[in-house]
Amino acid sequence: MSRGRTRAVVLAAARAEKLIFDSISVDLSASAVYSMSWKVSMVQFEKIVQALNWLARRNGGHIGKLKAMKLVFFADRYHLRKYGRTVTEDEYWAMRYGPVPSVTKEVAAMTRVDEGAEYARRYIAADAPNGKPRVVSLAAVDETMLSDSDVEALEFAWTTFSSRHDLVALTHAYPEWAEHQAAIETKSAARRRMNLERFLDDPPPGHDPCHPLSPKERNATRALIRERQQVLDVLGQG
Repeated sequence: MSRGRTRAVVLAAARAEKLIFDSISVDLSASAVYSMSWKVSMVQFEKIVQALNWLARRNGGHIGKLKAMKLVFFADRYHLRKYGRTVTEDEYWAMRYGPVPSVTKEVAAMTRVDEGAEYARRYIAADAPNGKPRVVSLAAVDETMLSDSDVEALEFAWTTFSSRHDLVALTHAYPEWAEHQAAIETKSAARRRMNLERFLDDPPPGHDPCHPLSPKERNATRALIRERQQVLDVLGQG
């Protein structure tokens, strides 16, 4: 795709996204967003709930919270690299146990869900048998909240990584976390904000990149991320 064509697609997507946010409420009132550690729209909050619900049901009705966070990370990495946005649209932080999508973490624990509590509790619950936090599915996944590409990304993460028992160590190999490793391990910072553009960088050999990218595709996706962020900044979501 030519740069001109890529930019046209980006701007069209940005305009479409602006219309979506406009229809919710540009002033970001309490009815428009779930005001947690990271502002997300009602639609995005509900998508996070359904992504966790999807993983819990795929795992037999419940899934460990830590495992869910790592699988969401891999799904988001895949979707960003292939489609130019993450599934969750969440804010990522590098922490001791790897990449953490902040709102997804709070939803998984059912803490600070604010206006979304009633919706979330229809589909998932949080418990901790034997002191091990997990997400429990309470109802079938609302498939209208997940696009085909969202499900594709979740399927990729599940198929590729769900059987791994070293998910924490595995995520530490990816450049978006690794660049913060020294600060985290020396405890100079408990957490560091992660840069979504680093999701486009490849991990060391032997690690799945979560969708391969050519240099041209990488540059186009990087431009998409930057333009999308500009739109979110204008809307007060950045």
